[in-house]
Amino acid sequence: TMQEGFALHEIITDETGRAIDFRFLDANAAYERHTGLNPSVILGRTMLEVMPQADRRQIENYGRVALTCEPRAVEYYSKTFNRHVRVRAFSPQSGRFATIFEDITDRKRMEDALRESEANLSAVFNAADESIFLMAADHTLLALNAIAAQRMGRPPVDLLGRPIYDLLPPDVAARRRPYIDRALTTGEPLTFEDERGGRWMINHLSPILDSTGGVAGLAIYSRDITNHKQMEEALRRSEDQLQAAQHLAQVGSWEW
Repeated sequence: TMQEGFALHEIITDETGRAIDFRFLDANAAYERHTGLNPSVILGRTMLEVMPQADRRQIENYGRVALTCEPRAVEYYSKTFNRHVRVRAFSPQSGRFATIFEDITDRKRMEDALRESEANLSAVFNAADESIFLMAADHTLLALNAIAAQRMGRPPVDLLGRPIYDLLPPDVAARRRPYIDRALTTGEPLTFEDERGGRWMINHLSPILDSTGGVAGLAIYSRDITNHKQMEEALRRSEDQLQAAQHLAQVGSWEW
């Protein structure tokens, strides 16, 4: 009733004791589903009789299991059967070995998709032109992108795993703490502006929710808006000067 493919073999050696082939002694019904080999056809025959193109290194590896009684587990992609397989081999007695085949194709596909997704996320994460921080609910810094580390003036290895407040100047930490605590408490995003070292930043706090809906942490996006602030200030001064000039012109006309 096993869903995994199972087979029992005896190793065949040459005069020097080196494994050169192995014979199929038994196999279960699931073995055919995993390998494409019908037990009624292969039992009593050797691997090279069944599959003359078989990789000799595979025979040597199984030979070590049979002759040393040390178990072995490998994962590989089978071109023959077009699937990913995990094989566990062990020796029930000297000179014999058993194999258990597990089809892990779906798992491998999910792992590949996850790696691709993580690679894409990492590329976007580090390509962003604004600082991005991921912070746990206990204020521990979990991740940050390249520009965030650059603005902090320290390599990521010196920053990760530490409370975010320890990494900020005391005055900046004091200003940001109420906003961070509010976002963690309410689970609602918020945005605020503050000044740090002569630079103005706009900060977006986005709560990260766990499977129960609780707040597990925050994603923090900080963008430098100093140039925008300077332009706003220049525009305000220009408008003030224009209003002052208009006022003087009106006063001058009255005096005339």
